[in-house]
Amino acid sequence: MFGNIADTIKEFLNEMLVGGTSFSLGKMTDMFNTSVNALSSEVAITPAEFDINLLNILKNISETVVLPIALLLITYVFVLQIIEYVTDKNKGSEFDTGNVIMLIIKTTIMILLATNAFTIALGFSDLSTWMIDKVPTSQVEITSDVTEDIINSLKPVVVNKETGEELPELDEVEDEDTQKMDYKLGEALITMMISFIGLVIAMVIGAIIYLVAWSRIIMILIYVTVAPLPMATVMSETWVNSMGQNYLKNLMALMLQGFLMLVLLVIYSGLLTRTSTLIEAGEGGLKGMILILVSMAIIAKMLIGTHSLAKSITGAN
Repeated sequence: MFGNIADTIKEFLNEMLVGGTSFSLGKMTDMFNTSVNALSSEVAITPAEFDINLLNILKNISETVVLPIALLLITYVFVLQIIEYVTDKNKGSEFDTGNVIMLIIKTTIMILLATNAFTIALGFSDLSTWMIDKVPTSQVEITSDVTEDIINSLKPVVVNKETGEELPELDEVEDEDTQKMDYKLGEALITMMISFIGLVIAMVIGAIIYLVAWSRIIMILIYVTVAPLPMATVMSETWVNSMGQNYLKNLMALMLQGFLMLVLLVIYSGLLTRTSTLIEAGEGGLKGMILILVSMAIIAKMLIGTHSLAKSITGAN
């Protein structure tokens, strides 16, 4: 009699723990999948799609504030180069007109680059969108199969008392001393606690995902706005040349960052597949829960580091 009461209580506790785990896992996966899907769409967005009115305002700022400074810098570089040509050629007595013609051509190119810098910088963004659209991310999510495997692994099972081996079902004909119900209360309790922690982590990771995605688009808008100034120095042979080269490297890094973020999500789908395989192989719900949290932490850490990785690829400072 007392054995039946104890089993009933254990069964009730197991259902309660499994229910709590199922709830937190469902909320955690929904929140994380929503954030991942949002990342896929936010990374592919262009400055014009982000806010066309804002882009027009920034274009006006670029043309009325930054462009005049860029043209002034071009004038300074032109005059400086003429002075260097004169002083280097015996005060003009051995002056080479070919150098002047080449300087005029380069200056003309710099003026064209500066006046069209805003459009050129937006072209880099379009190139990034083209690269991102080629990355398949439709399957990047924590599927219900993974969470169901965790829940199923926490349900009561029949085990052999002596060996602890799991039996197919409870055989009432067999001696009760050789078999018992394992309600997995300890594992279910720990898994539920970890799943609630995972829910909190999913909220934090969701915030990180939006932080990284929106920080990138804001950086792109800033780079596009100031584009005329560094673009005006690309063709120069003086010290200002490094300004334009470093700008282009950093702009390329921002574009490449979006591509790397999407590639990272594809790799993450492989982590989830591996997690599901381990759970199905009998690793248990507790280990499966830990593996999900580890994979989520990895994706968050790598997303934060995508800009540094992109800069290292392009050699930007």
